[in-house]
Amino acid sequence: MKYEIEQKNKSKGIFTWYLRWYDPKTKAMRYKSLKTENRNEAHRLLLQKNGEMMGEDWAKAPTFRKAFMAFLDDTEMTKGDGLTIRNYRSQLSPLVNFADECGLQSITGLSFDLANEFICKFKGLKPNTIAQKLKVCRLFFKWAFKTWDLKAENPFSRIKYPKIRKNEKSFWTPEQVEKILDSEKDKEFRFCFALMAYAGFRFFEAQKAVWGDFEGDFIKVMGKGGKFAKVPASAKLRAEIGRFLDGQQRPDSGAVFSDRVTNTATNREVKKACAMAGIKYEGRANCHRFRHSFASNLLRGGASVVTTQRLLRHSTPMITLSVYSHVLKEDLTDAVNLA
Repeated sequence: MKYEIEQKNKSKGIFTWYLRWYDPKTKAMRYKSLKTENRNEAHRLLLQKNGEMMGEDWAKAPTFRKAFMAFLDDTEMTKGDGLTIRNYRSQLSPLVNFADECGLQSITGLSFDLANEFICKFKGLKPNTIAQKLKVCRLFFKWAFKTWDLKAENPFSRIKYPKIRKNEKSFWTPEQVEKILDSEKDKEFRFCFALMAYAGFRFFEAQKAVWGDFEGDFIKVMGKGGKFAKVPASAKLRAEIGRFLDGQQRPDSGAVFSDRVTNTATNREVKKACAMAGIKYEGRANCHRFRHSFASNLLRGGASVVTTQRLLRHSTPMITLSVYSHVLKEDLTDAVNLA
């Protein structure tokens, strides 16, 4: 028997986490309230319950491999983004192998010197690649120490990030976005484009959309880290909803998109639509560029950084400012000539 966790009354606006397991006697799922709305606390209790069932000493620090698998499980449960999970697996697998080579029995055995030795193995790679690996390692240890309530210093916290040349985010103008959408003949992919371009959805947020999330002029969305938000549907997006439904009544439930709307297939359709529209561009033509375009065009149109941050659902305005500062610089150049 294996325990899982679920917010079983989420559709009713109740965010309490429940322990869930299959009872072979009654042949039914059983639930027990964990009395918390905090995802991290719920997952900690889940790991503890499964550990107790397997006769494990919960107070003992986990091995690298156990913590690694638990981290991936937690990421899959909270983010549900296949690309993120594959990235974390790719970044952390060498660390787990390194720990095995060093004979480390638990994650608390990795010292600062060993962590630095591990990062130094990648000196020949690009600074961006090294920075991403260091970021994921820090995140993993922060999560593990918090989950198992371990009082130890993150061994990667004192390792400095390499200097990185910041690249400006490429984006499409509103006119280019419209041309791309008009060039996409498949209505499923077009509507997926529209959610990213006119509501700032990430691809996995658009892909997992259900009709129950559409409430009047607002759309409910579950973003990174299981964060819940309601975003307004613009006039352009409402027009795209009507176009997608093609005169039919909007369903009350069910998935918006079929299984064929995958990240790979959608990125392929973006490139094809750009080619058909005759749009020349720098950088990559992919799903995430729609979100960058949404944010950049908001700022260029006069929206404040705080408004843009709230629509993008960034945790702080500083994140929005750091990512899209190049747009503000362009506007400053235009504005100073008005003086």
